Amino acid sequence: MSMTQGTQRRGNWVRDSEHVVFRVVSLAFSIGSAYAVREFFEPLDTGDPIHYVLWWIVAGGFGLLGFYLSRGIAHRMMNKESIWVYAPLFVLVEFFEILCNYAKAVSAVETGAVSWVTHAPHAQQAAMAFLTYMGWSILPLVSPMMAAVDVDVMRRRIGEVAYQQRLPLARPGNNGLAPLPMKQPGTQSGVPQPLPKPGAQNGTAQPWQAAAPARGGGPQNSASPLPGVISVP
Repeated sequence: MSMTQGTQRRGNWVRDSEHVVFRVVSLAFSIGSAYAVREFFEPLDTGDPIHYVLWWIVAGGFGLLGFYLSRGIAHRMMNKESIWVYAPLFVLVEFFEILCNYAKAVSAVETGAVSWVTHAPHAQQAAMAFLTYMGWSILPLVSPMMAAVDVDVMRRRIGEVAYQQRLPLARPGNNGLAPLPMKQPGTQSGVPQPLPKPGAQNGTAQPWQAAAPARGGGPQNSASPLPGVISVP
């Protein structure tokens, strides 16, 4: 096997690994959004260990919902299926995650914990604070967009595998490709059909078909089928 054929079979390392990378990074962003949800519920902790565990479960549920809903909706949209049943829940989950990240950004900026806002020029501090709010808030939207790319990569890979499985078997002397039967005139699906017998149309005999002599040796009174030929009894 040549080096070129081996490279084509192995494929490009970027395309071979991008599906796993997109999924892992998207899961990391979902975990980050879940942590922001947990910090949003932190003021509700009353020292009860049940509340502490409960809010962690709620935060993990938001992270998993965002991860799976984004992929489910992306897959259904690419297959041209209805998404209206899943869309309200997805919008609610994303809105709450954006709210939690925005609340964390406001708390950090207003307390002076964000150094790039406090050290910015006085005329740019307002704009810098606004951009910080926006940057922190849109983090939950990265996971749904990466989910769309991940599902697209998965569909393309499944399509390529199915295409390779449909390829014909290799035949010697034909560059590894088996020719498809060509449809010829008078054939169906590349299989030759028997030609009609002469005189079979309309049930009439053709001029060149002579009448078969009758058996029994009796006199033949019929004229010769061919002109200029005398029939001998």
